[in-house]
Amino acid sequence: MTIVRTLDRLPVHAQLGIAIDLSHGSDGAATTWLVLRSSNGFHAPSTGEMSTPRIWYESNNLAALVFTPLKGLRAAGVYTIKTSPNGVSATTHEASLSLAYDGDDVVGKLSPTFAVTMRPKGDNGVFTLAAIEPGFDLSERKDGPKLSIPVAIGRGWSGFYGSGSGSRSYLSAGAALEQPFLLGAMQWSTRLEALAVVRDDRLAALSGPRGETGTVVPLITWSVSTAY
Repeated sequence: MTIVRTLDRLPVHAQLGIAIDLSHGSDGAATTWLVLRSSNGFHAPSTGEMSTPRIWYESNNLAALVFTPLKGLRAAGVYTIKTSPNGVSATTHEASLSLAYDGDDVVGKLSPTFAVTMRPKGDNGVFTLAAIEPGFDLSERKDGPKLSIPVAIGRGWSGFYGSGSGSRSYLSAGAALEQPFLLGAMQWSTRLEALAVVRDDRLAALSGPRGETGTVVPLITWSVSTAY
């Protein structure tokens, strides 16, 4: 019954973004750019989601200023407004600082990412994230498949997950397979990712009563993307 309910609520996300170059280095590569992105989630609504449109449960819209202080290192300041068009949850604002490194060295091969987030509007607290995603080419071809191992540790501090939640952590780990392909004259990429999210009993209970309350949650995501 759990599987049927989960498939009935299978979410679909549509994401659209644009990057505007603001400055370039001597080699012509962008060194500072502005990113605008909207990510919107849709699913089969539950009986408690009565607003219109009921299927449109999530709309996250962000603006980010990204720059490269060193070769291979990207730093970003991000402001995100998270809304729920069908009224299932309240509007929150999040301000984040992040670092990502993909240089041509041993550390860069791990693709480390660090982020810290606080909420100017919504629940209190601070969220921190540390992640790596080492990748391995499965073919000598430039457009061949790539396997990666995403691993992340997240922690919400001082009630970030809601009043009385305290400080709670989770660990996620899994595997992802990515394959670029041509469709007409455009370059596309498809990605299949399988993760397991491990969390303590208290953090799991915060998802209830209609959410997934397991301490280990499997997540499978399939995505198709392109850049023009």
